[in-house]
Parts: sequence; C-alpha cells; structure tokens
Amino acid sequence: MEIKIGCNTLYSAGRLSNEDAFTLPHQLRALEIIADAGFDAVEYSHASVLTLEELAQVAERTRALGLIPWSVHAWTPLAADDAQVEPTLAAFQSAAEIARALGTRVVVVHSAGGMDPARLEERKRANQTTLRALAEAVGPETVVAVENMRSLADWEFLLNMVATCGAANVGVNIDTGHANLGDLGVVRAIEMAGAAIQTTHLQDNFGERDDHLPPGLGQIDFVAALAAFRKAGYTGVYMVEISDCPSGREPDAVADTQAAARNLRSFLAQAGF
Repeated sequence: MEIKIGCNTLYSAGRLSNEDAFTLPHQLRALEIIADAGFDAVEYSHASVLTLEELAQVAERTRALGLIPWSVHAWTPLAADDAQVEPTLAAFQSAAEIARALGTRVVVVHSAGGMDPARLEERKRANQTTLRALAEAVGPETVVAVENMRSLADWEFLLNMVATCGAANVGVNIDTGHANLGDLGVVRAIEMAGAAIQTTHLQDNFGERDDHLPPGLGQIDFVAALAAFRKAGYTGVYMVEISDCPSGREPDAVADTQAAARNLRSFLAQAGF
C-alpha cells in the first residue's frame, strides 16, 4: 500500500496575525507550496473566511495540483455545556458547508470542557449532542475526528465519548504535539485510540509549549510514533500540522513545508514503511 502524506495550508506571506488576512491568493499559493514540497494531500487550516465561490476556486486548484482534499479544521469546538449547544450547532452548519465545498474526507474538531467531576456528565452530553449533529451535517461519506489534547484523563474521556455517541462516521485525530505536552504521551495516545484513528496532526515540540514545528525539529520520537500508527492499523493520510505563526521564530512557509515533507518521508522509511 502506498503511504500518503499531507500538510496543512500555511499563510504564504509571513506571520499570520489575523485569519482574515488569509485571502484567496494566499490560499492558492499555500496549495502550490504543499504540492511543490512533494506532499500528496492537504488539510485546510484557515478556510472559514472564504466565500463559497472562493472555496470552489480552492477546490479546483487542489484538484489541478493533484492534491487530495483530505481534511479541514473546524475551529468551533464541541460544546462544553448545555448553554453552548445551540450556538455550536449553528457554527457547525457553516463548518459542514465548508467541508462539502472543499470535498474533504475528514473534519477535525476539538472538544471543549474540563474534567470537573461535577460537570463531566453535562460535558459528555453537550459534546455528544454537537458531535452527532456535525456528523449528520457532513454526511456519511465524511468522518468527524475529535482531537486529543495533553491530558491522559481527558483522552480517556474523549475516547469513551466518541465510542458511545451513536454516530457511525466519527473517530479521533492524533495530535502528536499536544500528546507530548502533558501526561498523555504520543505512543500511548496512539495505542489507546487504535482503530478509532481517522487522521493525524503530526507536529513537533520540546515538551514545553505547543510549537507546531515540522516533525524532526523538536524532541518527539516520530519513528516510534509512526510504528505505533502502523501497529494500530492506520491507513489514512499522515497529515502534518505546522504553524504559520510560530512562537519565538520567524515563519517560512516554503522552508517549513519542505522540511516537514523531507523529514516525514525519512521517518516513515526508518519506521519500516
């Protein structure tokens, strides 16, 4: 089986300070950078500011470049409590519309809410209500993948929440950078999720902050992580998620994207793919 790798769209004009600045020309240039680096697929990181007509142009350019429109990030998280359900449902209608316009196979979403035992049942109810609604809105051919953060207890909660939500087209997204920051751990996050894994956010850091570095520029053992993905039976795109507004260093969309592709290919080979 041929392994596919992907990268998220990076702002091509320097440091992104406002999502509104990520206009159509920047989106199209970001796709070119991803294709030129040798990636097979794309995750759209900043698509919510585009009109439906502009989204159609992005989808057309994606096809023309031979890229797989793999995933899109929905920036509104699952509702944390009952009061957030209605506004979250409204935002998810827009997220589903964006996913359909781009033709993506996966929608990545975060979960909101803490681990206060007194509020945990309400969080689960609100999470599941909005997760089911998003899964229904995107349709059965698209998967909604809930992303891990840094806490082991939170990941245990999310895995149970996803498994019991009652929707078939749901799963999880493994974010390696998040898992490296707390008590979760990258390999453990992958092993716990197993067959529920639907996509990835491969990004690096030094265990101190969410740097979103290209794999290989931090401390994460990506050979071990990729071997764990293979053991778990993951067959989707190995998607990188790096940043166009990194903390403490200047962004370079071309150099960072190329480094991510080069390093990921090397790690895959070392992991026996």
